[in-house]
Amino acid sequence: SSDLSEPVSRVRFHPRLRKELLTAGDDGLVCVVDTERLLNKKSAPVSANEDEEDDDGGLKLVVNTGETVRSLAFATDASDLLCTISTSEVIQLWSLAPQRLGG
Repeated sequence: SSDLSEPVSRVRFHPRLRKELLTAGDDGLVCVVDTERLLNKKSAPVSANEDEEDDDGGLKLVVNTGETVRSLAFATDASDLLCTISTSEVIQLWSLAPQRLGG
């Protein structure tokens, strides 16, 4: 189970993938949560044999920016390119596109 207990100060939905919610805060972590999977997990009955390691709460991706995130923005509404700006004015660009192995 993921233990992300730091306060969240920024929240934004992905402009194209509306079920994906991005959160960020003082810990420098940007989290991408699949809200559909999260809601399905919450409404599903709990199985006694359910593996706790699979209980990620819909967490899809975590990016450590190394900085307190002040702002989140996407390059365009059709983009998977995320821009973060820290409280120390550091700008970082992150690709949220799935990586394909063996191309």
